[in-house]
Formats: sequence, C-alpha cells, structure tokens
Amino acid sequence: PYTTLFRSINSWGGEVFSLFAILDTMKSVTSKINTICLGEADSCGAVLLSAGNNRFIGEKSRTMIHEVSTFTWGKVSQIEEELENAKEVNDKMTSILAENTSNDFEELKELMKKDTFLNAEESLKLGLVDQILEDPKESDVFTDNAKNFANSFSGHVKDGTYGQVLFNSIQSSTRSKKALSTARNI
Repeated sequence: PYTTLFRSINSWGGEVFSLFAILDTMKSVTSKINTICLGEADSCGAVLLSAGNNRFIGEKSRTMIHEVSTFTWGKVSQIEEELENAKEVNDKMTSILAENTSNDFEELKELMKKDTFLNAEESLKLGLVDQILEDPKESDVFTDNAKNFANSFSGHVKDGTYGQVLFNSIQSSTRSKKALSTARNI
C-alpha cells in the first residue's frame, strides 16, 4: 500500500462530529496513514494523532486530552437530554482513544475529567504516539514520506478523492481559539 503522511498536526482541537467524519474517512482509505504532531495536538487533535498507523511527535511538542465540552440552554428536560447525548459522545470518544492507545476505558475516562497536558515523553508513555522525533529534519519519516504524500494517490481515484477530502477536513477544522470556544468541542 501507498503511504500518506500528515506532515504536521498542530491543532487546538475542534468539533467532535467533524473528527468522527475524519476518522471514518481514514478507515475508508486503503493507504497507510501516518500522523505527526509538531507543536500541539489538543483535544480532537490528540484523538486524530492517535488514529495513525504510525504516530510521531516532535520532542518539543505536546498533546492534551479531556472530556467532551458542550453548551446548552432551554427547558430542564432539554438540558437533561443534551446531558445524556454529551455523555454518549464522551463515551464514544473515550472508547476510540482507549482502542487507539491500548489503555483501559475507565482509567482514560478518569484522566480526561480535566485538561491533561502531556509532553512528548508522556504522550509516548500513554500510547498516543509510537515514536518521538528528536530532530525532524534528520528523520527519514519526513523526507521519504513527504515524497510519498505527493505521489501516493496517482492512479488511485478512490484514495485520491478520499485523501483530498481528508486533507481538506483537517485544513478546515483548524480554527482560532475564538471559533473553538463557540463550537461543541472536546
């Protein structure tokens, strides 16, 4: 299979259902998808990072995981319904992270009750990544796979289409902190 590389995930996170769409798209692509965090991969960005076939992080980079956030108003019954929905989405998010990192669901759920920031070593220990890149410019991960990224979809219409959708989703999901504060996010 061809290798696709996100040269960088540097994200404060984003809307949960956009992440779910990206993860579903990643599963539909037959190419191998590697993920790399350079800077930070917070919230949805950390879950996206954990979903790669091979997962890397720069030595000065960090990740952050936490529970799903939501905002609601209305009648008590509407608020109760939204709370149940938020709990369901939170459990789904925690399950995905538990599967991707080979961690216990309940332990992760407890860890995610607060904003948990992890440096590169802690991200490796938790299983969000497989390797720390100490000097990215010296790494074959960047030089070899950057070439593959440019060429991986030639002649593969399905992968090319999904790869472009995936790339566009990632590009459009990086928003300012102000926009993030108004969206349902994790």
